[in-house]
Amino acid sequence: MRVRGLVGNLTAAANRRSAAAGAMGGARAEALHVPVDDNTAAALRGQWRDEKVPLRLTIVAPSGHEIAVPVLDYVRDLRRTSPEELIAVLVPQFHGWWANLVHGWRTRRLAIRLARLDGVAIVLVPSQPEEDAE
Repeated sequence: MRVRGLVGNLTAAANRRSAAAGAMGGARAEALHVPVDDNTAAALRGQWRDEKVPLRLTIVAPSGHEIAVPVLDYVRDLRRTSPEELIAVLVPQFHGWWANLVHGWRTRRLAIRLARLDGVAIVLVPSQPEEDAE
């Protein structure tokens, strides 16, 4: 099984998703990041290296302000190269009405779109927006 954990920043919540991905997928696990710009990607890459996070970090090119499209394209490519393998994607699940209003709709929409792909499992990992904004 290949496991992908979505990360925005290197925060407590992202560390939990990364640890869960590593525990589920071992050496085949990775963290997946869709940057808003080149500076964000470079900053996360530097943090990842400085913190010595054991999980491989994959940065995929953004598609405007939409994170779902590059994630879906990446997962589809993985399915094409290894159709017999299950791919698990760890997605943050935000709690509270304000967090759902601001952040939750993106992750829900991504999870719904991922659920339509054969051989893909979605794992919702509880997250608080404050943790993702550290």
